Amino acid sequence: MNLGRVRERLPLLACIVMLAALAGLTAILAQRAANQRATGPIKVNLSKPDWFVEGFVLVRSAADDLASWQITATRMEHIPTADRIALTNPVLTRVDPRQPTTVVRAQRGEILELGDAAHLFGNVQLTRDAGAGRAQLRILADQIDLLPNRDLASSPGTVRVEHGKSVLTGVGMEFDNQSRRLQVLAKVQGEWPSPATVTR
Repeated sequence: MNLGRVRERLPLLACIVMLAALAGLTAILAQRAANQRATGPIKVNLSKPDWFVEGFVLVRSAADDLASWQITATRMEHIPTADRIALTNPVLTRVDPRQPTTVVRAQRGEILELGDAAHLFGNVQLTRDAGAGRAQLRILADQIDLLPNRDLASSPGTVRVEHGKSVLTGVGMEFDNQSRRLQVLAKVQGEWPSPATVTR
């Protein structure tokens, strides 16, 4: 055998071996893919997030383009179940040049219906800045539900309302941010800066 010819053919033989190995590997992968398809579709856990964003910021303008809601969170996750957006440490800010700014903070939150509804949980604080001769309003609750388009807030549980030096506590709350109408629904107790204390 001529060693010179063998050396000349070595690169060609190496290419043939590599191509054969590649073809074999491709066949193995194709067979595995076919076996997976045969066993049925891949199951997805709909209760776990399918995507997430760190450092989330969203600004949504109102129909009149004057007011807007800004939503920030340290983490935003999309939960496939009910197409829900889960938020960690959410802060919702209502900006309207015609009235004082309103800010809502919580430990957790979720957005439904493409932002038309929001539920906030865990040490929720709703603060409306002082303005037009009125003191700052502060609402503390374990849960506050928001309808941003209607500028409404409500809570099904225990609430504490602080307006200046006045304090109102009870169970259940409805607050219309546009008209400034606030109602505590049950077990209402109030404290005012005057010597009298009202309880009902």
